[in-house]
Amino acid sequence: MPKSRKRKPPISQKIAEKRKQKGHEVQFDILRPFGPRIGRIQMPEDVLGKMIELTDEIIEDEERQSWGHHLVGQIKEEPYITKETLQQIGVYDFFNGCLQYYLTEVMKELYAYTEETHLLETAVKDMWSVHMEPEGEYNPLHFHTFCHVSATGYLKMPVHRPKRNIPHKQDKDGMIEFVDHAAWPECLDRGTMLVEPTVGTMYMWPSHILHTVYPFLGTEERRSVAWNGVYRLTDKKTKDVIAGGNY
Repeated sequence: MPKSRKRKPPISQKIAEKRKQKGHEVQFDILRPFGPRIGRIQMPEDVLGKMIELTDEIIEDEERQSWGHHLVGQIKEEPYITKETLQQIGVYDFFNGCLQYYLTEVMKELYAYTEETHLLETAVKDMWSVHMEPEGEYNPLHFHTFCHVSATGYLKMPVHRPKRNIPHKQDKDGMIEFVDHAAWPECLDRGTMLVEPTVGTMYMWPSHILHTVYPFLGTEERRSVAWNGVYRLTDKKTKDVIAGGNY
């Protein structure tokens, strides 16, 4: 009788065994080449303190200028903060510096930006404080107009916020949610980003991104500052505007 041949293992199995035997370490990077970039910044203590003190003074000022007629939020108190005021208390350069850094990092990816070949100009256009009261105030889904970048920084958050405690439900009270596009979890694409704000944290994003802030329970104030920024990216050699504009 002819001798039976020993069946060879599949190639994939052989490769797996070989790697296991040699203990290979494989570099594995997850790339995110698509979609908007969200910046997250921790405000320095001195900046945070100045902004809390400033908004304390503004909300007590009977002649404060409301910015609410430009906004969609179902919020009573949204007073305007002028550029001159930010300069006077020494924080304008911080906010504009954050805008400059955010755009610089994005431009490196999109336009191969370098300081030698490009000129990036930025400015904080508008800022207002948002004094959300509990039991109903909220910001519906919206985006910001007449700007390129938007941001929000958190000054005060409720410490003792009651929970609804609804079984099997995620607690989204007081959170901000960003919406990029329709979700498709089966294709590994969520489409939204839910953020629980913390005092001193600031987020920055392209101004066309939809976002919403959910109402919350309790008796404590939820306070933040929101602002918009503009930019212009120019080719130093040709003087052509590559991106942005309306600076």
